Amino acid sequence: MQPLDTSPILVDDAVTWDEQRAEFGRLLGLAEPVPDAVLRRALADQRFAYYLLSFRGRTDMLDRFFRAPATQAYAAAPVARQSGRELAANAARALARWGKSGFALASSEVYERRLTACLGCDQLSAPPRSLLSRITAPSAGDRAEGRVCGACGCPVTRKAGLQSESCPLPDPADPAHTRWGEQSH
Repeated sequence: MQPLDTSPILVDDAVTWDEQRAEFGRLLGLAEPVPDAVLRRALADQRFAYYLLSFRGRTDMLDRFFRAPATQAYAAAPVARQSGRELAANAARALARWGKSGFALASSEVYERRLTACLGCDQLSAPPRSLLSRITAPSAGDRAEGRVCGACGCPVTRKAGLQSESCPLPDPADPAHTRWGEQSH
């Protein structure tokens, strides 16, 4: 059996995400675009894409795949663009949690695992241009180049280093864990 060719739906600079969702919907015999989570999972999981194509035109079966919890884990969290007030409140809560932990830092192994996950995450984004983000920006030589988590607004190198913190997003492959591979709370 030949490997599944997903090239018509791969991300391409010339095609928008919504156009890709619509094209994949047409490919599956649907009149509407596939949900965002479905396309994300299909791009990440070749077996899932194969099953979807196997049930082309069978809306009852496709709907089951679309509604599956494993598929819903791929739903993109909206990119957080918090106000300065919201970011300050988040920072204050993180500082309080850190204080309760005795200002414990993550071990170097945990920090590296977390940071690696953040650097490969689709929610990693440029920091907002604000006074607060400049004040909290990590130092020169930061591997994440000052980028922040789009889900919570935190500088990733700072957040990954605090033992008391956790990733706010579920792992798409295992919703019982965060994208850092740690147990969800």
